[in-house]
Amino acid sequence: MEGYEGVWKLYRNGELVEERSFDVSPLKPQKKGVVTIAPKRMDSKSEYIVVIEFRQAADKPWAKQGFVQAREQFIIQEAGQKPAIATVAEGSALELSPDQKNDSRQRLQCDV
Repeated sequence: MEGYEGVWKLYRNGELVEERSFDVSPLKPQKKGVVTIAPKRMDSKSEYIVVIEFRQAADKPWAKQGFVQAREQFIIQEAGQKPAIATVAEGSALELSPDQKNDSRQRLQCDV
């Protein structure tokens, strides 16, 4: 995969927690290959997604260095022990009431 830089990004519950580059020289066009990622740390209760990107290693007439040529996303661990909706949805019912500043608008009013 000459001319490309490989990058993997690890997201925990939607937040980027780690990003590293990897060697793409063993990967050949039109062939299968293996990319091994080794995250520093993962906890069992969180969702983890890895995004693998192949970026331009140098400026080209059609794209600047760092341009993402290919990207794929993989779930490597689903979140464990998700709370039941009944435990999250506590509190009073939501009500819509007229906005005091402008009668033509409505706002969402709720107790938190």
